[in-house]
Amino acid sequence: RLRTMDIEDVDETIEKFKDWFSDACTPTLKVGTEAIVGGATFVRGLGAGQAGMNVFRISSSIRFIPAIFGAVTVGVSSLCAYEASHITKLIIDQGIDDRTPLAPSLAKLVQFSLCGLLMFRALGGRFRSVAPSDLVTPGAFSHLRASLPATPRYANTDERAAITAFGRLFGCHSCGRRSNRTTFHADHVP
Repeated sequence: RLRTMDIEDVDETIEKFKDWFSDACTPTLKVGTEAIVGGATFVRGLGAGQAGMNVFRISSSIRFIPAIFGAVTVGVSSLCAYEASHITKLIIDQGIDDRTPLAPSLAKLVQFSLCGLLMFRALGGRFRSVAPSDLVTPGAFSHLRASLPATPRYANTDERAAITAFGRLFGCHSCGRRSNRTTFHADHVP
């Protein structure tokens, strides 16, 4: 038979978990848990941003708007990742308490958002690539240096080999997927 849990049961369970976690786990595991929670939150934030761009029909084919929405998505996702990892740290270290301050200052919000934006760019991210691809134009992952001019005829053997090499190096221009076993097709996207 199921019974409802009251606040004391929840607090007791959290305390037991906190004691077990503090005794059984090293600080590295605690930091790893925070990183995993923050990373997963960041990825979910990017997915939510892409879903929002889909609703408003914003794709990587539009000139400047995807980069702006991509930067906003990365900044907000960075904030959410910070908050999620910070809350995880508080729960691991202290448990949940009504007196636990969870609201960071505006300066901290700006700091973590800018840090996320800078790290995204430093690691090679392009804000335009956050937007969904439009299959009629070069996708979010397209690189001008890794393209061949589109012509009315289908690609010859040498061009197909070059496209496959570009695909293995840079990934698919629409989805970004890289694979050594995939044959990339000349799709004549202008």
